[in-house]
Amino acid sequence: MKVREAREKVLGILRESQSGAEYGSFFEVFPDLSLNAVHRLLGRMLDRGEIEVDRVYRCLILPGQAVDSHRLYRART
Repeated sequence: MKVREAREKVLGILRESQSGAEYGSFFEVFPDLSLNAVHRLLGRMLDRGEIEVDRVYRCLILPGQAVDSHRLYRART
């Protein structure tokens, strides 16, 4: 999988979830990428401002996206 495809997949997941996604969940989404590659991808996206970390719930979100705490809680259980 190319970096561009992986980046688009991350953004797509965050758009669909509408409540953020846990950092660790992306390691399951990309089984064909190494752990280091997923870590680097998410780190670069954070550095570029393409994604953010919600300060309250500590999940990855799109910039300006509100976190639906009920939906995030259900996803965690």
